[in-house]
Amino acid sequence: MQWQLDPDARQEGGAVLIILTDETDVILVMSPGHVDQRWKFPGGGIEPGETPRVAACREALEEAWGGELDEKQLVHLTTIDQSSHLKFVFSVLLPNLDKIKKRGDEGELVGRFSLKELDKMVDFLEAHRKIIQDLATKKAA
Repeated sequence: MQWQLDPDARQEGGAVLIILTDETDVILVMSPGHVDQRWKFPGGGIEPGETPRVAACREALEEAWGGELDEKQLVHLTTIDQSSHLKFVFSVLLPNLDKIKKRGDEGELVGRFSLKELDKMVDFLEAHRKIIQDLATKKAA
């Protein structure tokens, strides 16, 4: 299948949103009933007819964010080819801490973490740790 790298094109795949509350902290979620119980960035599959940007907003609203969120606020950081699909990674700055959900719509735990502690967290999803490391490497280059 030929993938489209355009984050605004309708397609299959996954979308992740890195929600920054300031320059040093991010919001993570964990699904208690999920087989792999690890903290991760809000995200999930792109539904039919959705763009990656719209999917990232929807997933964040379902899992972690209780306030307004407009897809135009999202910054596309990178697209990762995961062999079976593309994963689109976005970020957004949402400093209004009272809009962070205590639990997601499907019971996800929601927490605020320092970017510095993500590298040391044993229960942080490895694929998402790699996203942060790759972005740091690109920024340093």
